[in-house]
Amino acid sequence: MSRVVELQVDMVSEQKNLLGFISTRQAIYLGVGLAVIYAIVPPIFMLIKALAGFIPALIVGAILAAPFAAVALFLAFAKNQKTGMFRDKELFIKFRSTSQVGFWRSGYDYDK
Repeated sequence: MSRVVELQVDMVSEQKNLLGFISTRQAIYLGVGLAVIYAIVPPIFMLIKALAGFIPALIVGAILAAPFAAVALFLAFAKNQKTGMFRDKELFIKFRSTSQVGFWRSGYDYDK
C-alpha cells in the first residue's frame, strides 16, 4: 500500500556547493567584485605611491575598493527579512517589472 506525501519546496534557498558555505551565485558576485577592484585599484595605487608615498596610496586604495566590495557583499549575502529573498533577486524583479506607462483617458473621446 502506497501513500502520497506532498513535500514542501523551498524556492528561495540555494545549494552551497563551493567550500560548503558559499553558493555559485555568491561566488560570481565576489569574483566580479574582486575583478573590478583589481582593475581599478592597482594603477591608481602605483600612481599615488609614486607621487605621495606608500601610506597615502594605501589609504586611497582602500577608499576606492570599499564601495565595490560593499556592493558585491550586499548583492551576494544580504537577505530581506520580510520576504526572505536575496537583495539581487529583489532588484532584478523590481527592474524587470513594467510600469503602467501610456495615455490614460477618463471618458472623453479624443478622436472627435
